[in-house]
Amino acid sequence: MLKYLALKKQSIVTLLSILLAAGALSARAQVVPSATKSPFSLTVGGMASAFQPDYDANYFNDDKVTEASPYRLYGIGTYVDVKFSRWVQIEGEARWLRYNQFDQIHQDNYLIGPRIPIHRFNFLRSTVYAKALVGYAKMDLGYYYEPTVGFIFLGNGGFTDIAYGGGVDLKLNKRFSIRAFDFERQDYPKFISNTHLSPYGASVGVGYRIF
Repeated sequence: MLKYLALKKQSIVTLLSILLAAGALSARAQVVPSATKSPFSLTVGGMASAFQPDYDANYFNDDKVTEASPYRLYGIGTYVDVKFSRWVQIEGEARWLRYNQFDQIHQDNYLIGPRIPIHRFNFLRSTVYAKALVGYAKMDLGYYYEPTVGFIFLGNGGFTDIAYGGGVDLKLNKRFSIRAFDFERQDYPKFISNTHLSPYGASVGVGYRIF
């Protein structure tokens, strides 16, 4: 638990550091003549997500450590997009998948990495993007039923989390945008018994451009 709290605090500190650095860069950009205006921008947003956790806590009975859950997990999250130039962008995100749990299984993740704008459709004011993120996942492993013992709770764990995905952002005006669709496939490369866990899901959200 202490390790989880420390890593969660570290994730929050990382996001705050991005915001502080963004503020410093923005303040500097304000003194630059308009003819050489900086492309820097900072957008923060909130999102709602639905994910298949790829795990059902039943591996003691069927020898399959990773297996699709009968329930999708739903949750909320936040994201931060930092744009330094047309091709240099970073995205950080935190997601808490706590609703519609099966056998008390839930997943949280804290990720950061490059965001690549693939194409912009000017007439739709939309941008198609790809992303590759890495970070930390915290997971409650749920429980299973053993006839001779009863319910056995499996505790929780922390895992390295690598994620790949992409989506579409729609610009409404100078400040607001809609994350119309975001797909993400994750990989926990060192899950139980050296297996790979591969959760995947989609999100929608709303962003606000601060700078």
